[in-house]
Amino acid sequence: MTVSVSPKVIEVLLVEDNIGDVRLTQEALKEGRLLVNLTVARDGIEAMDILLQKTLTPARSALIWSCSISICRAKTAAKCCGK
Repeated sequence: MTVSVSPKVIEVLLVEDNIGDVRLTQEALKEGRLLVNLTVARDGIEAMDILLQKTLTPARSALIWSCSISICRAKTAAKCCGK
């Protein structure tokens, strides 16, 4: 008897204002062996809106924050993820 295990999808929130970097990230994630549901926010305010609306599973979630976007907002978002 063969038991099939359904793969887990990892939720990734990418906070990036540069469309070229968004595309690079999308390509890199496609090359990986994981199933990824990528959500893109263009700034910290949009990221916070997304984080407050979504129910994320910490064990299967990731937050990628662009270096060019305010670190204060990144820290606030990280606290929000831990709710």
